[in-house]
Amino acid sequence: MSFRAICCVFALSAGAAAFSELPKNAREDHEYHLVNVKWDLSFDFDKGSIVGDVTNTVVPTKDGATLLFDCPKLKIESADVNGEAAKTETNGRVLRVIPASGDVSGRKLDVHIHYSGLPEAGIYFVPADRAFPAHTDIVYTQGEMEDNRYWLPTYDDPDDKATFESFIHVPAGWKALSNGKLIDVTHSGSSDVWHWKLDKPASTYLISMVAGPYDEVVDGHDPVPVSYWVPEGLDAMGKEAFGGTDKVVQFYGKL
Repeated sequence: MSFRAICCVFALSAGAAAFSELPKNAREDHEYHLVNVKWDLSFDFDKGSIVGDVTNTVVPTKDGATLLFDCPKLKIESADVNGEAAKTETNGRVLRVIPASGDVSGRKLDVHIHYSGLPEAGIYFVPADRAFPAHTDIVYTQGEMEDNRYWLPTYDDPDDKATFESFIHVPAGWKALSNGKLIDVTHSGSSDVWHWKLDKPASTYLISMVAGPYDEVVDGHDPVPVSYWVPEGLDAMGKEAFGGTDKVVQFYGKL
């Protein structure tokens, strides 16, 4: 065997060894507290593809902590930690982000990941001709229990709760719903960006997004504003299904 062949075999073996060191999911080596998940998502409806940015704010819980995030089969374009470019490793299930500054113990870190992909689960693109009773295009996510990882690189297990913030890019005229309070809607040519924020920590499988031509039906304001959103033209069906929700909120608020 030639010297070059031996070197190639060694390099491949070393690469395979490093590759196999990563676990099947981030839970196996969870060495940080997840504080906040801030995500920005664009999609191509016809292709069922996504392009996204997510910043996972974390605080390491041990010296030399490993920063692992769930993200099966997503393409990682780049990553940085507190603004400094970082190295990445992935085994097709888990992403490891390696900060350039070395040991980051005890510091709050903003781990920013730029990614893209054709998700196999977690987010669904339903064209109008397949929607019922809606008759419009719909995009929605379903994260329970461990499917948000297929479209959002984060810690995807319910035992570490975080706050959320989302920026969702949709065609002009569409609405995009997510967790928490609607902060604003930015209009830019043929697209809109819907900005939502949840300031109460929750498990990451609860991160959600629904987008499409929706109508908002107001159902009351006491003690808090209550409304429900239905596919365009289905207001009457929405009232039948969700009418009286404000009274339910009142009852449990008093109880």
